Formats: sequence, structure tokens, C-alpha cells
Amino acid sequence: MLRRLPFLSWACLYLGALPYVLVFLLYLMNLAHNPAVSEQLVGYSALLAVLYIWFKLWQTVFAAQVWHLRAGTSVATWRLPSVLRVLRDHLRYSVVSVIGLAFSALLVFPLAWTYALHQNLVLLILPGFARGSSAIGPLKDSWRQARLWPGQNHAIMLLLGLISLFAFANFAACLVFFPYLVKVLTGWESAFTRLGVRLFDFKMFLAAVVLTYLAVLPLARVIYVLRCFYGASLSTGADLLSELRSSKVAALVLLCLILSLSAHGVAANPVQQGPRHSTATPAVTSSVSAAQLDASIETVLQSRKHLWQAPTSARKGQEPSIWRDFTRAVQRSLEKLADWISRLLRWLRPAATPSRPRSGGGSVNIRDVAIGLLVVCLLGLIVLATRALLERRSRPAGALVTRASDPVDLRRADVSPEELPEEKWLDLAREMMESGQTRLAVRAIYLAAIVILGKRELVIPTRFKSNRDYLLELKRRHRGSDTPITSFQSMVGVFEKVWYGRHEPGRDDFEEMHRLLAVMKT
Repeated sequence: MLRRLPFLSWACLYLGALPYVLVFLLYLMNLAHNPAVSEQLVGYSALLAVLYIWFKLWQTVFAAQVWHLRAGTSVATWRLPSVLRVLRDHLRYSVVSVIGLAFSALLVFPLAWTYALHQNLVLLILPGFARGSSAIGPLKDSWRQARLWPGQNHAIMLLLGLISLFAFANFAACLVFFPYLVKVLTGWESAFTRLGVRLFDFKMFLAAVVLTYLAVLPLARVIYVLRCFYGASLSTGADLLSELRSSKVAALVLLCLILSLSAHGVAANPVQQGPRHSTATPAVTSSVSAAQLDASIETVLQSRKHLWQAPTSARKGQEPSIWRDFTRAVQRSLEKLADWISRLLRWLRPAATPSRPRSGGGSVNIRDVAIGLLVVCLLGLIVLATRALLERRSRPAGALVTRASDPVDLRRADVSPEELPEEKWLDLAREMMESGQTRLAVRAIYLAAIVILGKRELVIPTRFKSNRDYLLELKRRHRGSDTPITSFQSMVGVFEKVWYGRHEPGRDDFEEMHRLLAVMKT
């Protein structure tokens, strides 16, 4: 967007920025070095206020031109009433935006939103944006746009800060070293080169800051105009309309180009309306015979590149075969593997070269180190594979039954449904009920229900899943009747009431869990 802007747009921006910035720089210099500046504070303040409104007016003109370049529509007609209205609105809202920006910079946290509000006001203050009858319409519109995409807004501020930092370093270096560069090239000794390290003082610092601000200003202005454009496009579709306009223009240009080319072709080859024998031109004889051309085409079509596109009858007996394609793929893979192994062996065992005397102490060869590490890795893999194989063979076939026979403490919070099969959980539930521990019995039936759902591959029983996780997984995997889902959901409700709540469990809860389990099995 900055490259596409015309020169007048840049001139408008800096026509407003330069007077304000120069007077502000002069004001700061007087504050630092003029003892009688207190007598001029009122005059400087009034002049800065006038120049600030002048600056904001030309910023608005620049923002309107950027909007027109992006959207293709104009949002302001620069006549005297519209200019006076923009000046009035800047006088009204500049106090709010500047003071709010200063306080938010002290508080740090709301700085991004306040900075976006301050930037959006420059554009949304224009009469072309509808705001209703509210007197604070531009302020509300700017705040609504500032709240959009806060992550992007913070990233923009970080990016602008980094750009400003590097620009400041560049400008400061130029201001400091430029007098010395002139001295080196021309031999001219100036007052700046005589200052030495004192050259970089408060005045040089302020000059670098001002130049940095002037350099980053158009980039920040274009960025926040584009944010306003895309924010307004959420409700108006302005981005789609601009793309449609550009596509229409491109289609019109292409149509004109085609028509012009076709008209040029007709003019170059006019159609003869008379007898053909009277106006016919002699035909150009070809230097290639038809037989040679057919033979060349046949050769190209029989090549490997085009053979797969030809019909089956044209492949001369090469019928499609899955087995042949598979063997070719395996052959290519084996060739690649053999080539890799051969390159690895050549690297590990290089060709014999004449030994050169070593200068000094012993040196470490990188190939020896690589071979040693490779041998260690291979030995480690062999040990791990052997250990896994031995553990697998030593594991009994009835591991699940042996594990199921172990006692399970239902009071533990980390009990997993995988610790026992369905029948053992139900037997344990009956034992707990007979011993009067209804709470543990309800938990055992609930774990049995999870094991049943796991056998039907509706859930995957694990230790870390919650009741809600199981329920969501069941809803995602189950297809068909909703009976298992509603039954398990009711079981979850009874279990959570008994296990986590203050409800005193009874025989009715145990029977209800049994009934819901039977319904879920059907």
C-alpha cells in the first residue's frame, strides 16, 4: 500500500507532520537550554495545539486516500463544510485520545487498545462513516474497531516497536558518524567533529527520535487504516466489493485485449469473397513428410512418459498387473537401500591414502568417533530388543486372570477399569453390598459398565479419563439407538451422586445401577 500511494499522499502527510514536529523539537530544546522558557510556555502551548490540529487534519486526508486506494470508494469530499466538521471533531476528541493514551502508557496494560483507539479516530472521524445521531459516534466506532483482534493489535505494536528501535539506531548512527564521514572524504573539520563523544547529547537524541517518528508514521497509519477497513468489512462486505471491482476491471481489460488482437488478425488476413481459384495463394510445402511425422508421433507415444495414458489395446501386450507394479516398487526401494548402505560403507571405509605425519599430539578422527557411536547404538538396540522379547516370553498367558485375582482396593482414587474383567467387577460389587459397603458396590458396577463399553469398542478404558470424557467418547463413537448413551448417562449421575456427593447410598441405588447396566447391555 505504501508503494502504491501517489506522491501527493506522502506530501499531505508530511505537510501536516513537519511543522508540528519541528516546533515541538524547538520547544523541547528551549526547555533544556533556555532559562527564560517559563515566560514562553503559554505561547508555545497555544502554537503546539494549533499545529497539532493541523497535523491531525492532514493525517485524516492521508488516511482517506489510503482507504480510497484499498476500498475503491471515497469517504470524504474536501469542501469547506466537511473540512470544518473534521476540524471540529478533532478539537472535540483529541483531548480524550491524547490524555487516555498518556495514562494508558503509564498503566501499560490497556496501551494497545488506547493506541488503536487513538489511531482509528484519525480515519473514523470522517463524515463518510455513518454513526447515527450520537454525538460520540466516532469515539464509539473507534473503540469498537480497537477491540477487534487484540492479539493482532499487540503483535502490530510489538512489530512497530522493533522497527522503531532499529530505525532509531540507524538514524543515531547516521547523525553521529556523518560529520566524520564528511571529514574522511573531504578533510573538512567541523564543529561536530571537534565535539568527539559529546556529539551524542540530548539534542542528537531528540533528533534521532523525531526522525524515527517521521519514518514509522506512514507505516502505522496504513496499518490501522487497513484494520479499520477489514473491521468494517465484517458487516459491510467492503473487501469483497473491492475484489469484485478489481476482477471486473481485469476482465474488461482482458476482453479489450482479446478484441483488439482478433481485430488485428482479421485485418492481417482478410477473408476473400471472390472465386477461390482467382485469389488462392500457393500453399507452403512442408519440409517434413507425413510418414516421418507419423513415425515421430508413434515413437513419442510409445515412450515410458506417455505409455500409461494410452488405452490398454495400444500397450502391445502390457496388461496391467498389480503384482508387477508391486515388484517394481519393491525393487526400487531395495535399490535405494542398497545405494544408501554402499554410500555409508564408503564413508566408513574410505580409500587408502598415503599416511601423513601428524604434527604434534594425537588427533581424533571423526570417522572413528562415528563408527564407535554406531556400534554403541547397535548394541543398545540389540539389548533392548532382546530384553523386550524375553519379557514377552516370560509373561504368562493368563496374565489378565492372574491380575484379576489380585485384591483391588476400591477406595483408591486411581483405580482403573482395566484392572479387572467385567465378571470380577460384578462379583466384587455383590461382595461389597453383602458387607454393607454400598458406596464401593456402586463404584464397582460403574467400573464394570466401562469395561463392557470397552469390549464393544465404544470407549477406551484408561486410568486418567473422567466421567465426562467417557460420556463424550460414547456419544462420538456410538451409532444407532440412544439406549446405551442414556443408560450410561444415568449411571454416571447415580455414581457421582453416591461417590462425590453427600447422598447416603442405599439398596435402591445398587438396584438402580444393576437395572441400568442390564438396559445398557441390550
